[in-house]
Order: sequence, then C-alpha cells, then structure tokens
Amino acid sequence: MLIRDGATLVRNADDAIAVLESMPKMVVEEAQIHLQLETPSKPARSLSSFNALHQSILDRLGPSPVAEDQLLRDIGTETREMVPVLTDMELNGKIRRSTGGLISRA
Repeated sequence: MLIRDGATLVRNADDAIAVLESMPKMVVEEAQIHLQLETPSKPARSLSSFNALHQSILDRLGPSPVAEDQLLRDIGTETREMVPVLTDMELNGKIRRSTGGLISRA
C-alpha cells in the first residue's frame, strides 16, 4: 500500500543512499536540523553519582524479587538514568532479572 502511495522500496543501503541523493538539498538539511533539535543533551554522570545510584539500588534489593517500576519509584530517579545502571549491574552479575519485570539481588 505504501509503494502505491509513492513510497520508495528500500532493499539495502545502496537503495537508501540513492533515495537520499535524489532528495532536494533543502529537505535533507531540514531533516538534519529537525534531528538535531530533538536529540536531548545528555549530561555526563559523575562517577560518584553513578556509584551512589548503584549502591542505592543494591541497598533496596534483596533475595526476593521486586518490581522494576517499584524500584524506580522507591529510588526516585528517572528511568533513563536507571536503566543503564540496571543493565550494567545485570551484566556484572550483581542483580538478576526474573519474568514479569522483577529484579532481585544475585
């Protein structure tokens, strides 16, 4: 249906490059500006704040699983700050994820 409406079929990177090259330069520049405006600036976390969040998570976890969203509410931090820390802790074997969005200390 999209092809019928004028969309271009893109099967590989060469197809995508050809489409971008055929676009008027003004449209490409406008798209780049739009992307730059929507990209939020991510402040660099200091090592001490990273460690404090790490320890705060470990302090609230025990052997029994806790819902991840409940942990977020208890700690009071934003999801975008918490998820990378939880992923790091999971990869390092500090926490364990269970089905249903539950997290426990490993």
